[in-house]
Amino acid sequence: MTNDFLNLTNASVAQNGQKIAIRRDLVTTVFSAQVIRNEGDEPETVTCLFCPPHGTWEVRETYDQVWKQLRSTENPERLMPVAKPV
Repeated sequence: MTNDFLNLTNASVAQNGQKIAIRRDLVTTVFSAQVIRNEGDEPETVTCLFCPPHGTWEVRETYDQVWKQLRSTENPERLMPVAKPV
């Protein structure tokens, strides 16, 4: 059961730095984005997890760190094979 959640760090302005657990089966898309919080600030890179119908979560972990958590499981039979680029 513990592997059914991703353990991440929130990157949103209101909850920045707070731990967040997201159910892995809700994640449909993961991508990195450059965000500018305030005019004049340097862009910062966050990783976004799209979890419909709840929306998109911004986290501090890199894309690779999130991907590693998504791919790790105690039950490997649950994983779908990843398509290789052509």
